[in-house]
Amino acid sequence: MVVKKVDLSGFDEDDLDLICHINKKDRKSLSEKEFVPLDLILIKENPNSFLAKNWKWQRKRLMQYPFFPVRFSKEKELIIVVLKEQYLAFYKNGYFQFCAPVSTGKNNNTPVGKFKVFYRSEYHISSLYSDPMPYTLCFTQYHAIHYGRLPGYPASHGCVRTLKDSSKFLFFNSNLPVVLIVDSIDEIK
Repeated sequence: MVVKKVDLSGFDEDDLDLICHINKKDRKSLSEKEFVPLDLILIKENPNSFLAKNWKWQRKRLMQYPFFPVRFSKEKELIIVVLKEQYLAFYKNGYFQFCAPVSTGKNNNTPVGKFKVFYRSEYHISSLYSDPMPYTLCFTQYHAIHYGRLPGYPASHGCVRTLKDSSKFLFFNSNLPVVLIVDSIDEIK
């Protein structure tokens, strides 16, 4: 298989560090090899994407949370919630778009598995607890991703709470049905 050599001259030092981190190679190995991942080149080719516009912030997140692969799944849109890490990631056409902290259900009462987000509501009120749930994406009859308080540990009744900007981004940039995986990181890899 012939692999096209990639020009790395347009990347800054932080981008090169991330390329090395993603590929588990050092700078010398990258420069000697013919293959370099195209993920960052795709960002540069699509400067209007969320990832490109927020690249400096997301690059830090990818370095800090390497359990999210840059490429994952062939689903058109995918949200992964990692219970063990209390983080979620959003993928579009198989490529990482962003990640954000979450607070899932205390006592392990967030359901685990593969779901489809089937309903959305910008100003939803919980039918069980009468609590406001802004920017709701429902994945079961009683569970959703929505904006809510993040104390730094699992604290919800079973929903996946996230930051306001993150919940707004998911709400306005995903198209139903979105595939959702809720699991430990061991199952996702």
